[in-house]
Amino acid sequence: MTRHRQTLSVCIIAKNEEAYIENSLKSILPVADEIIFVDTGSTDNTVAIAKKYTDKIYFTEWENDFSKARNEYLKYATCDWILSIDADEVLTKESQVQILNFLLMDKFKDEPIVFNFKILEETEIKDKYKIFYKRALFKNKLGFKFLRAIHEDLYIDNVEVKRVNAAMFCFYHKEKRLSKLEMEKKMKYYIEIMLNELKKDLNNKDLTDYNKHLGTSFETLGDNDKALEYYLESYKYYSKAYSSKQDLFYENLLVKIIKLFILTKHDYKTALTYANEFLQISTSLENTVNAYYYMGHCKQNLEDFEYAILDYQKALSILLNKKDIPNLKNMESCLNYEIEKCKSKLITKN
Repeated sequence: MTRHRQTLSVCIIAKNEEAYIENSLKSILPVADEIIFVDTGSTDNTVAIAKKYTDKIYFTEWENDFSKARNEYLKYATCDWILSIDADEVLTKESQVQILNFLLMDKFKDEPIVFNFKILEETEIKDKYKIFYKRALFKNKLGFKFLRAIHEDLYIDNVEVKRVNAAMFCFYHKEKRLSKLEMEKKMKYYIEIMLNELKKDLNNKDLTDYNKHLGTSFETLGDNDKALEYYLESYKYYSKAYSSKQDLFYENLLVKIIKLFILTKHDYKTALTYANEFLQISTSLENTVNAYYYMGHCKQNLEDFEYAILDYQKALSILLNKKDIPNLKNMESCLNYEIEKCKSKLITKN
């Protein structure tokens, strides 16, 4: 008996993405029953490229609101499921097969659930990726809407829905190489949108998210004092928004707070307080290595050299057992250097 396959609308917004859009569209062509393409004001060849892959092209004015633009494509999607992608994301060949198999399943037909795809973001190390999850696949015609002008997410009737990290669905993401001036312009633009959002009557989750993203933007600009201010605001609202503190968002937030208390305030005792909290909930090896490193650094500056060595050695042990942790390629030599420095201080002290 032939199984009926559910259908898939692949939806995308874009503006001046001619360098990336073709690879993205090629990758989703094998799984898409229709491609809904919404352009927000391209002046390059983005639309011409898109026309090679779909005739369902729509135009909307950009109003500094990512949710508004994404909700535009939801109007036109006609299939059973919607896959929301960005112009610089490429669906892996393995995921093409997995999606087609998923669409053959008679599951989740009317369930308000969002499947988060695994994103493999390129790093400086060949074949090593930064991994995170992002909302992507959800059922059509259940009332899903994007909310928030930036760092948008999916809701039904303003209520959060169940999310599942689906590791079998995977995108490659090629990080754009921006000049310093381009990055500064981008961060200032994002900050302006988020500060305007903070003027609204927001719930604790939105306040948690926006303050963390503001911290990240200010840290990118090199304003660490402002970054720490917003990270601490995010930390405050997190406890009000969530009952559990065991997730990567909270772990990443704590690591940023620890780092900036060290770098900006030179407040090693406060940094240690946050580091001890972090180690009680840690699930990420990369963050755990960083936390032990920061703890060692704090104790070293407090002249507690023996315990500093122990923390550095814990970080080194994790690193040596898991050599493929991305973003930590220079950490091993750094840890060995700090250990030797502490040993030298101990000899001098004694």
